[in-house]
Amino acid sequence: MVDSDDFLIREVKAELERERMQSLWQRYGTYIIGGVALIIASVAGYQYWQASTLAANQEAGAAYDKALTLVLDEKYDEALEGFRAVSESGSDGYSVLSQLQTAATLLDQDKPEEAASAFEKAANSGGDALLTGFARLQLAALKLGTADFTETENRLNGLISDENPWRFNAREMLGLAQLRSGRTDEARQSFEALLGDRAVPPAMQQRIQVLLAQIIAADVTAEAAAKTSETDGAVTPKGSDQVVGETVKPDPADAEGAETETTGETASPENAKAPTDLTPGGAGQTEAGQTEARSATTNEAGAGETPGTTGTEQKPGGQDN
Repeated sequence: MVDSDDFLIREVKAELERERMQSLWQRYGTYIIGGVALIIASVAGYQYWQASTLAANQEAGAAYDKALTLVLDEKYDEALEGFRAVSESGSDGYSVLSQLQTAATLLDQDKPEEAASAFEKAANSGGDALLTGFARLQLAALKLGTADFTETENRLNGLISDENPWRFNAREMLGLAQLRSGRTDEARQSFEALLGDRAVPPAMQQRIQVLLAQIIAADVTAEAAAKTSETDGAVTPKGSDQVVGETVKPDPADAEGAETETTGETASPENAKAPTDLTPGGAGQTEAGQTEARSATTNEAGAGETPGTTGTEQKPGGQDN
């Protein structure tokens, strides 16, 4: 009797459970089927997207390799057309790579303006952050000689943060821009900060050491020039024609006929030269004047001395008296 009651109770409970499940299925069965179908469709769609993306990337990669081969063959126009097609294919990675390679090819053709446009397009493409950052760095380097400091600084601001993989290159570029714009102290600080960072690559450290050495040498040269200028200004008065340490020669116009050069010694009759009249015919000198000159020379030289040919008189035609 007890077993029969237990069996009946179990049957009632099972029937109630079936009725409850049937009610739930009638109410939510459509949604459950729709959800399962959606999950299956999503998985299938994701698999299809992966397959199509892989196929597109493979196609873009093949086209990119073909364009690179054309560059090596120096068929630049065909190569640029190939890179343009790849950049428009929709593949983010190969699209940015193609734009970068386009810029490099244009640089090989000595077309910096078009190359700058290609770098800027790659930088603003919104693709891979590593590639777009590289494009911005290359654009800043290409424009370093023509752009002002503010423009270069704006290009590099997003690259100098501690999390950016291009931070060391960007900071070096910023220091170069500061140096070119005359901000020597700021450039020195930028280079010293890089030199103190152990994570900076060795090759970059060597470049920075060379730049710092150039800055120091320029400072030393400027200080030496300033000291020399101050010394010259203290020794030589402004407006004076006299040069320290040199002998000033009198102007022949101020002392007509004077042939003796001022050398710091006192002129005497022994080392004085008699003026020689080179004018044909001895113009401007008379026999009386020559006689007086001989008498004066005899008196100054002393008694018993006879002057030589100092007062020799010249007549027209070069005949001696």
